[in-house]
Amino acid sequence: DTNYLSGKLKGKEARKDLELDKFDKNNGHMIIFISEEIIGIGFSFFLGLFSPSIKKLGEKKFRKKFIFNYENIQTEKLVKLDVEYGINRVLEARTFIDVLFGVICSG
Repeated sequence: DTNYLSGKLKGKEARKDLELDKFDKNNGHMIIFISEEIIGIGFSFFLGLFSPSIKKLGEKKFRKKFIFNYENIQTEKLVKLDVEYGINRVLEARTFIDVLFGVICSG
């Protein structure tokens, strides 16, 4: 176990364990508590864990559904940039079809 979360496969495993594919379909929200023991989240891990949700929900709905809560200010300073970077990179990688499809689906 490490204080820096990394690896796309580990992110995908966490996604599966948390059943996020099912969760994306319901109206609930999830608080993602980031312990002070975590010093960072690698983009590959973030991608494996959250990319399908961001692509499916879009930025606004993703941010409403997944609420990142940091144990303290120090943890927020260390990890929030990783979270924001991950969200932005996934959004930048979306294709025109993804964007168009998202607009059509969001009604």
